[in-house]
Amino acid sequence: MLTQINQLIVLCNFATLHLKGLKCITASKQIAEQWHEGHGIYFTRQIQELACHYQRFEQLPPEKRGGKGCQSLFNGEAV
Repeated sequence: MLTQINQLIVLCNFATLHLKGLKCITASKQIAEQWHEGHGIYFTRQIQELACHYQRFEQLPPEKRGGKGCQSLFNGEAV
């Protein structure tokens, strides 16, 4: 999805719009339009999931890219 810094920026923008009175979906749509034109529905849902995760656990979700156990063709011994 996004780097952790970008996730924090998106969360800050989402919180600001939500505090101004916009509903969650409307705020997510506006942010999605600013960040990724043409990926509206998918990115809107990702923003909502990020906001819910942050609200529940008070931290960003763990990164899923790189590191041990990542799936790559280069990890196979046959390659």
